[in-house]
Amino acid sequence: WTFASSTNPLYAISPKLGNYTLRFSSDGLTSVDQKITVTLGKNGYQLFANLPSYFGPYLSASTVTFSAFTVQVLDGGGNFMSFADRFAVIDADTVIRKISFNSSTLQLTGDTIIYTAGDGVAVGSALSCISPKEGTHTVTVTEIEAFVNGSGVGTSLKAAEFDVVISKGRPARLFVSGSPVIEYASSLGGNMLATEVIQYATDRLVPLDTITVNVRDEGSNTLSLIAPYWVNVTRIDGFVTSSKISVLLSTSAPQSITSVQLPSVLISTVTRADGVSKSRSYANNTLYTDVNTTHNTTYSTSLSFTEETIRYTDRIISASLNDTSREPYLFTISDNTVFNRDAVLVASQSYYRNGSLDVTLSSGVAIFSGLHLSKPATGTYQLQFNASDIDIQPSTMLINVVSGRSQQLGLPSPCPTSLDDSQYLVCSNISAAC
Repeated sequence: WTFASSTNPLYAISPKLGNYTLRFSSDGLTSVDQKITVTLGKNGYQLFANLPSYFGPYLSASTVTFSAFTVQVLDGGGNFMSFADRFAVIDADTVIRKISFNSSTLQLTGDTIIYTAGDGVAVGSALSCISPKEGTHTVTVTEIEAFVNGSGVGTSLKAAEFDVVISKGRPARLFVSGSPVIEYASSLGGNMLATEVIQYATDRLVPLDTITVNVRDEGSNTLSLIAPYWVNVTRIDGFVTSSKISVLLSTSAPQSITSVQLPSVLISTVTRADGVSKSRSYANNTLYTDVNTTHNTTYSTSLSFTEETIRYTDRIISASLNDTSREPYLFTISDNTVFNRDAVLVASQSYYRNGSLDVTLSSGVAIFSGLHLSKPATGTYQLQFNASDIDIQPSTMLINVVSGRSQQLGLPSPCPTSLDDSQYLVCSNISAAC
């Protein structure tokens, strides 16, 4: 029987180093074995990313630094070349390889270029990415240049790949989702249902579109499950204690006074049974040493204090508008009253579209369905949403108010005016002309 020839050889696919037995057998005949020894290849063939077992998953953040790992040069059988790495089979000299990291879905930063040192291995110790999305990302490891005796000789290695798994991170910012209406007129408009027209016929309230606010992490991943958070609300000052130790010096010494501030030491932690609040007690120690010609005196001063924090399970999202003007409009209307500039952004349970300026976050979402503009002047306003958790950055959107329909006549004030104690418009100088 003929099992191989120069045109049809037998192959061992990527064999590891070691001794193997190739056995030939047939029914009724005694088998025969061929001993085969696989040795290390003569030159590098491929790259391999050797990742530690604790490599990810990583929480999304503004910067995510990966655990250190190595990139190895292997032969065609997947065996580590080490100092036997060569660019070509005939080379006697070692090779230094320049290796790069790239990803189509991650913005990589840090050490994106590393080098081997003639030993067939390079260390990736400071590779990171910026604000990654949740999911599994592929990083490609590529040889971009090889150097033998200081001269570039091209590339020869097959590229490698490894995966980076990113999970959703901590809540970082609010985000207005969807495409809510951003332009409004101070009159009946397209943002109202037919059944609502009569409710807003006076044009003094302009209902805003429903606005949905989400919470996202630094990678702009939308969060639905958000853990409670603790807020430091009080610091209870404690008491000061001091002690003194004086030692007689056997010989005279130069006079000096030194002071050492030691870091705070946690003494105890107490959490209420319901887990709503907890307190931590600390001690700060300061050591003073006073050396004179006769004594070495050490003073120890300890300040004990307690900090109390409260655990919040709900996050409140609040809406506000960059409207600070409270000057009145300088005209009177039919019922002899004056339009006073009150808060433009309003909400109430008594409005037809009832709601509140403060909404409790539920499953990472706050829905504002009852916001209104009260007698808004034309112009552009910034609507901002803030979280009760100060670690979450606010979100803003612009609202443009344009002129509405003709609604009523107004009489400009014929004389200088000012606001009285009740913030109503009054004439500031009473005369016959007024």
